[in-house]
Amino acid sequence: MRIWIVLLLIALSFYGACGVYASDKASTAAVSCLPLHEETRFTVPAGPKSLRFTPDGKHVVVNCLYGHKVVVIDSKTYEITKTIAVPDEPVECCVTPDSKRMWVSLYNEKSVLEIDLSSGEILRSISVGAIPKVVELSQDGRWVYVANWESSTVSVIDTSSGVVVKEIKAGRIPRGICFSHDGQYAYVAAMGGSTLAKIDVTNGHEVLKMIPVGSNPRHVVIAADDATAYVSNNIPGLVTKVDLLKGEMVKQIKVGNYPRTIALSPSSPVLFVCNYSSNNLGVVDLATSKQVATYPTLTHPIGVTVSLDGRFVWVSSYRTSTIHIFETSDTAVTPVQIEQTTTPPTPPAMIPATSPVKASAPESQQTWAGMWLAVTNVWNDSSLAGNKIPNGQLILWFSLLVGSITIVYMARKKRTIALQTQPSEVENREEEVDVRD
Repeated sequence: MRIWIVLLLIALSFYGACGVYASDKASTAAVSCLPLHEETRFTVPAGPKSLRFTPDGKHVVVNCLYGHKVVVIDSKTYEITKTIAVPDEPVECCVTPDSKRMWVSLYNEKSVLEIDLSSGEILRSISVGAIPKVVELSQDGRWVYVANWESSTVSVIDTSSGVVVKEIKAGRIPRGICFSHDGQYAYVAAMGGSTLAKIDVTNGHEVLKMIPVGSNPRHVVIAADDATAYVSNNIPGLVTKVDLLKGEMVKQIKVGNYPRTIALSPSSPVLFVCNYSSNNLGVVDLATSKQVATYPTLTHPIGVTVSLDGRFVWVSSYRTSTIHIFETSDTAVTPVQIEQTTTPPTPPAMIPATSPVKASAPESQQTWAGMWLAVTNVWNDSSLAGNKIPNGQLILWFSLLVGSITIVYMARKKRTIALQTQPSEVENREEEVDVRD
């Protein structure tokens, strides 16, 4: 009987703590985000790993890894205008400023292809390191950087000669690459570590500094002023804001599970995030440094690209070989009421494609769901993000501590609670995500 009284007191303490915590957060319930609606979706060859708008905005290039194809899609009609067969699994690509040629990395072939976009002809194949991932072109078109995942190097290709002029050691398992808009620096995310390498492009491709950005950084984008970068931290479920002038982290933003590719909007202060295991597209308000909305996708969104005017957001879902096209409802940033949650999303089939918010639970479940939501929000607002501990969190942790001590004391004294753990016969079906994706 006493144990049930204690459990009841703990439950009431949780409820009170959650109430205080919710009141602390009430003022931020309405936040700024860019409202989207899903205009259409369609399938492409198997395993669309990445996609990218051409610089002229007329086409989107999709790298279909398992299909061994690169498809070129008209950005207005959504028709596939060209399907290019390649000899291996295409991973990532970059396109020349005139939108006439592209560079594509091949997963197993240790090579990068230069392809004519209009004809689909493979012009050159250039050997690089093992398991090349991101390929990125410098602003002047002179250099292509290739992140060699397995070799832990970055190959520097002279585009005029097609020769690899240098292999850069930029950290373990390099993946994300971006160039500053002035062309002076390149930044490389080391997915097997916790750093962002700053490389001097104009002076021998030398590594100038390793900037701490948190563990498992996958993708990196840079703001137009070249002063700020954003990095997706895959396993921690974060986006890290980096001050490039000072070479230090500014803030870490909690997003969904296993954030992969990220993209900045050219027209609004928002960042789009592919929350891979949450099966949604996240929207981060850069003014408040918070993920303010999510939009459901099919299984495993992995690639995202934004049109030049910021009106359309294209997302590739890896597992279902689907392309989602979202359209902004307004060119201005408007307040939207959203649900602050990090719990797994409802399957997309149960949610209208136009809704950024999950369907309401039955009334009998809402109280417990709300309590659990508040508990997870307390956990997510950690000191890692630079937030002060709210009163609700203090009460919550105090309740946990007192309740736990009481239960253990009564169990040991009365010997009334069996603390034996039965072997689990349920297979763990959670997907294991390797650090090297």
